[in-house]
Amino acid sequence: MHRGRARNRSERRLKASEIARLPPGRHEDGGGLRLVVEPSGARRWVQRVTINGKRHDRGLGPLSRVSLGDARDESLKIRRAARGGRDHIADQKEHQARMVTFRSVFKSAILLKQRETVSPCYGVREQLGVKNRKVEHHVALPYAEVPAFIGVRASPSQPTTKLAFEWLILTATRSGETRGARFDEIDAEAALWTIPAERMKGRREHEVPLPKRCLQIAKEARALHPNGDIMFPGPRSGEELSDMTFTKVLRDLRFADRATAHGFRSSFRDWATEIAKVREVVAEAALAHTVRDKTEAAYRRAAYLVERRTLMQRWAAYCTR
Repeated sequence: MHRGRARNRSERRLKASEIARLPPGRHEDGGGLRLVVEPSGARRWVQRVTINGKRHDRGLGPLSRVSLGDARDESLKIRRAARGGRDHIADQKEHQARMVTFRSVFKSAILLKQRETVSPCYGVREQLGVKNRKVEHHVALPYAEVPAFIGVRASPSQPTTKLAFEWLILTATRSGETRGARFDEIDAEAALWTIPAERMKGRREHEVPLPKRCLQIAKEARALHPNGDIMFPGPRSGEELSDMTFTKVLRDLRFADRATAHGFRSSFRDWATEIAKVREVVAEAALAHTVRDKTEAAYRRAAYLVERRTLMQRWAAYCTR
């Protein structure tokens, strides 16, 4: 009986000779490994894994660079690590980050006779000091004016750009995080947007509970770009929007001297404190502010997700009233 089950599972696994001809959709290989075929024909590997009770989808790369055998090997490593409560992908990235530093780079330059000192900044701190350094804050629109701003439809911007700006405000994310949003990062059923670590300022995966309006924005974006991977692509390039896109919107609406795209995070933060009366740790977790202590950072993500879900829904209701 057990051999029969094993044989059936084996027969259902993907075959290297067939994967290049599979139609659009998700094709399972077993153990959570799947080949995602986009309507455009693009093929990529995704590993679904549960780590410490939380489900994750980990991208393993495109079929053009990762063979079926390599994908299975990586899948096995991910699942083995998950059994011990570890994230294999995150461990790999952390290891790679430790391998190369600017100091190892400059030491190499010295050996090649291209430099005389280890760092190009050697002595700068002693000469200039840090006491007189000024901190520049992003101009932020008062939260009381955010609903009126979102309600303004006079901008000549493309529909995708308008959707992206509203998404940025309602999720309280950074410009780059919004502009790089991908459809495969959205779990509509769980109403959750998972931003991978490599796209976060703090290099840690960030989960954003999505209010109902954001789920609607995702549907509208998909209708505008039925075959794309990026939620908010540029009208010409098809790649993510330029970093000046939101600045141009603000200029067109004559808000450039009163607001910045990043400043809407401050608008949200002030509203969360003064109106929502939310706990500081919850507001900070919603903004994905870096926590130096790794244990505390992990606890924040896990412990405050329920409170953040309520918070983000209230923020969206306030902004779109």
